[in-house]
Amino acid sequence: MATTNEFPARVDPDTPVETSIKALAELVKEGKIGGIGLSEVNADTIRKAHAVHPISAVEIELSLFTPDPLHNGIMEACSERTYFRERICFEHQTLITPIQSRSL
Repeated sequence: MATTNEFPARVDPDTPVETSIKALAELVKEGKIGGIGLSEVNADTIRKAHAVHPISAVEIELSLFTPDPLHNGIMEACSERTYFRERICFEHQTLITPIQSRSL
C-alpha cells in the first residue's frame, strides 16, 4: 500500500477541483497513492476538495513575510472538525528565525 501523498502542483482554473480530487481518490482507493494533498489553495477550495475525499495535507507558504494563512481562513478551514476527521498537517512551511532575518 502506498504511503505518500499526491499533490496537484496547482489547481487548474479550467477544471473544477472536485473533478481532480475525484480522480485522485480513485488512485487512493486502488492503493496507488496514500493520500491527497493540496498546494497553494484558498479555504473554499480546501472545503470543496474535502467534500469529495479527505485531504491529508495542505502545502502553503507561511513566513514572517507572508503570514496570510493566519488571517485568510486557511488555518480555520484546516482545523474545522466538521469537515475533517483529523487536523490537516501543513507541509513545507517557511519559517524564518530571528537570526536568519538579521542576515536578510
